Amino acid sequence: MYSSDETRDIENDSEIYVLTYEEVEPFIPPDPENVDEGVRDYIRQNKRNMVKRRVARVNSLYDEFSLFWPQGTPILFYFALEMCKDVEIEVLERLQDPVFIRSVIERFETLKKGSSPEKIVSEKPSILNDDDFESTDDESDENFQTPTEKTKSHHFTQEETKKFIGIISGLTKPTSWKDISKAMHGKQQKECKALYKRLNEEGVLESSFVTANFTKTEPAEDLSQFSHIKSLFFVCGDQRSVVGPQNMKMKEYAMSNPLFNYIDMLTQEPMIVPALSPDGYVLDYSTWTRLLKDKDHNTNPFTRNIVNRRQLIILTTENIDQYRHMIINLEEMTPPSLKNDNEK
Repeated sequence: MYSSDETRDIENDSEIYVLTYEEVEPFIPPDPENVDEGVRDYIRQNKRNMVKRRVARVNSLYDEFSLFWPQGTPILFYFALEMCKDVEIEVLERLQDPVFIRSVIERFETLKKGSSPEKIVSEKPSILNDDDFESTDDESDENFQTPTEKTKSHHFTQEETKKFIGIISGLTKPTSWKDISKAMHGKQQKECKALYKRLNEEGVLESSFVTANFTKTEPAEDLSQFSHIKSLFFVCGDQRSVVGPQNMKMKEYAMSNPLFNYIDMLTQEPMIVPALSPDGYVLDYSTWTRLLKDKDHNTNPFTRNIVNRRQLIILTTENIDQYRHMIINLEEMTPPSLKNDNEK
């Protein structure tokens, strides 16, 4: 396997480069401890397959990504894709944002420090030139920072997420992402849009907001003729969603999430609506839904016990004290930031 420098010298310094699983492997989160070996194998294989798919997508889209970020390297494109939840079009959009590029590099450097040095393929990311930090559109002016300024965290806190949900829920007319960004004080339009997509996928926000309330060039769709419909059931691929009362209930659960930023052990993503199984394991409700949709395999992957959705207890700020002692995997899903605070 060529090193990154050797690869770039091939064929007159052309940008031929192939990202491999081995280069990404040191950055994969460690397997959870204190779980059954069979469960650990299940989680390990799930993560391995996810990484392999993402590596393949980086290799197939490398030329397109390079057009927007010429200094980018395959490993950085990998993290960009990860931060955009594997949505390629969003990566292409956000690679035009110098603040996002900076956050990708910072994530790479942070994870690199926490990985085993002997396992990591040496590849120092290109340092951004001053020109890379020139604002290219109006939407980045408000939040622009130079390389010498401390970069703000672009994660949404629990209070910010609640505020965001409240803003979206209260919309009564077409609104631009620029207005939403201003209302969120310091969050970029693309960050707000990414959070919206995530909450929408989790069923916290209604899908109709995309066309009814967010448009830049197209007029808002007139939904008045459908005002008599209480809710809609629709199928997209193998996913089923309900727009209406059910999503409003999920929205309420999300706003009272007592384990905000705690990690789902299977998806390795922060939980939006944590749900407790009768045998003591917490995963995001959407993860449980996917696991239990097949009646022939409706088991807890950690214990192999049969579980059905009616047995799940959605955890809220009101009942967390009642059920906290029952949570077996609390330590494994605690975010690193909280673990570090507890150790101090």
